[in-house]
Amino acid sequence: MTGARQPGHTRKPVARAVGALPLVATIAGLTAGVVSAHETYESVQTGQGATAVDAPVQAWMVAHRVAWLDTAATWFTDLGGKVGMPILATVTVLALARWWRTWTPVVVMLWATAGSLALTSVGKVLTDVPRTTWSAGLQLARDPWSGLLVVRHVGAVFGSGDDTNRNVVQGVFGSYDAYTVASAKLGYRFDRRVSASLALDNLTNRRYFVFRYHSAQHWLEVFRTYYGPMLKAFGALDATGQAGLARDLTDLLQRFNQGGPDTLVVPSEYIEVVATRA
Repeated sequence: MTGARQPGHTRKPVARAVGALPLVATIAGLTAGVVSAHETYESVQTGQGATAVDAPVQAWMVAHRVAWLDTAATWFTDLGGKVGMPILATVTVLALARWWRTWTPVVVMLWATAGSLALTSVGKVLTDVPRTTWSAGLQLARDPWSGLLVVRHVGAVFGSGDDTNRNVVQGVFGSYDAYTVASAKLGYRFDRRVSASLALDNLTNRRYFVFRYHSAQHWLEVFRTYYGPMLKAFGALDATGQAGLARDLTDLLQRFNQGGPDTLVVPSEYIEVVATRA
């Protein structure tokens, strides 16, 4: 009979609704996990909060490791890597989707990937941009005198490549620390058309760029490799001259080093040169 339902069979809408329940539950669980754990990544980075979970598992695996399994795991890791592993995962998920005749594995993988990106990317500060920047000023005027005082603050900066904002400790190698400087300007008006002023920047002589490297040799290695003028200077010298220049630079760094014998901390000043075309 047309339209009659056979005994033991469920109507298609009901079957689809029941079949979608695992998918809905999975998406809801992943969403709740992302929302409730938005600070998990930061806490793990700053306090190694996952150690309590990782350490027992790692100890158990080391205690029960066998040679063939160790070799197989290493081979599989090397086979995957950053490029191969996503390909293997995608092929596996597509195979499961075709075998089960459902898009559920694909949707779950995409949602899990989005959740992982959200945990590591959402709310992160752009690199090479101060986290906070503010300035406050006070201006006074009483003819013929006028004065201006400005305080400027620049927050910590996450350097290039630190997209997940892992470098949260200031005062160490690789950090761009926050600083606050004050500037003043004093003016005098002679008449309606002539006035003079004197401006002083960084009244407290705050040195707000500090070279931080593991050692003087580390600084020299980085600048010899990546800094053009330094590279050219060493390239223009023979082996004896290069050794002498390296020794002089190392001695100079050690003379101004404030970090002690185990690190290099050298407060520095910049000279700004502006070239204009005639």
